[in-house]
Amino acid sequence: MTAFVLEVVDSAGVRRGGRTYWTRDAAVREAERLVRLRKAAKVRVLEATIRPRPVAEVPTDDSEVTR
Repeated sequence: MTAFVLEVVDSAGVRRGGRTYWTRDAAVREAERLVRLRKAAKVRVLEATIRPRPVAEVPTDDSEVTR
């Protein structure tokens, strides 16, 4: 499964991640919005691969975390 995250360049530096976008179009629209509102100087849309197998599972009770 493919998802998309944004890499935002602004006056504070570069930050990656935050919200996950499930379509490329949604990620591009958000990137354009950030640039249009001057909340970013530049935005890159990065592709991320999501695997259905968990790397950790956190239970709701007091038992230990499974990794």
